[in-house]
Amino acid sequence: MQARTVDVVVVGAGPVGMTAAALLAARGVGVCVLERNATTSDEPKAISIDDEALRVFQWAGLAERVLRVIVPGTGTRYYDAAGRPAFQARSPRPFRFGYPFKNPFAQPDLERELAAHLREQPGVELLMATEARRVGQRADGVELQCRTAAGEGFEVRGRYLLGCDGGRSRVREQLGIGMSGRSFEQVWLVADVTGDPHDQRYGMHHGDPERPHVIVPGRGGRCRYEFLLHPGEGAAGEPPRFGLIRALLARYREITPEQVERAVNYRFHALVADRFRAGRVFLLGDAAHMMPPFAGQGLNSGIRDAANLAWKLADVLAGRLTDAALDSYERERKPHAQATVALSARLGRTVMTTNRRLAARRDAVIATTLRTTGGRAYLEQMR
Repeated sequence: MQARTVDVVVVGAGPVGMTAAALLAARGVGVCVLERNATTSDEPKAISIDDEALRVFQWAGLAERVLRVIVPGTGTRYYDAAGRPAFQARSPRPFRFGYPFKNPFAQPDLERELAAHLREQPGVELLMATEARRVGQRADGVELQCRTAAGEGFEVRGRYLLGCDGGRSRVREQLGIGMSGRSFEQVWLVADVTGDPHDQRYGMHHGDPERPHVIVPGRGGRCRYEFLLHPGEGAAGEPPRFGLIRALLARYREITPEQVERAVNYRFHALVADRFRAGRVFLLGDAAHMMPPFAGQGLNSGIRDAANLAWKLADVLAGRLTDAALDSYERERKPHAQATVALSARLGRTVMTTNRRLAARRDAVIATTLRTTGGRAYLEQMR
């Protein structure tokens, strides 16, 4: 097979990689997207898109497609240790970026819309079931040795490469870039289910120190439940027992095995890549940073990566900027990612604590804060 030559190669057709490709295509950049899986994901991993991300989709010409598959959200309701509503954080009005702050969605729906959009763009080639096996760099570009699922090998050449291939990034591994931070010992059960009775348009964070948990209703009866597991209830990476899922959900609903779309025992990570750029290769999304879910910023941070980098690449390729301008990507995005990871971990420690004394102190501080006009606005408007 003849070598392909494009402006930018994107490894990974998840939401971040496809968003980056769409942003580049909107600026006239030729893009080849490589994805080792045969289809877009059928697993509902990320579940919340924020207002900044929706604005980025608007820049890429994707807003109408994405709005089809989200639930325009009304924020998050937080519950105290006794299960009473403490406050509800909503989008400020008027909307900061023209969209609600927090919007539930199902990742398979989003990925299908993104892929359909890319296939309509004349300057984009989306190659599924294609693995980037080796990455090489030259002074003027990158070379990727690729192989299809059928075993056919070929080469892709580009001026730049975006590694958007997730937390176990092969691109990052081949570049020899490490990650700094920590992984948490606590194990959470994450279950995505169908046929759910929750019809709220907000997430629910239950700060019960006995069993911290999160509920995020989605579209068409979908809902995500996240429960902190006690010792002995399950290990990270092993499939959760259906009996445990049923027992944990019993206070909210009855469930059958067929109604469980996805269930995993998961250990959260707070990690940031030591470098976001190596020569002509850039890391975006989970390849660059992984964070706990409590701020709802994992995917959204990856979309910010794409928004930061895409216009700069387009201007460098068009001769309006020099290559040195691309160094600003790491200078701008890495500190922001580090701060967001730290915020996510801090929220988890506070909202999802298992320490009863800390939970009581948390609830008292919230109650006191809500008695002031500024404090109430700070919490309820997600400031």
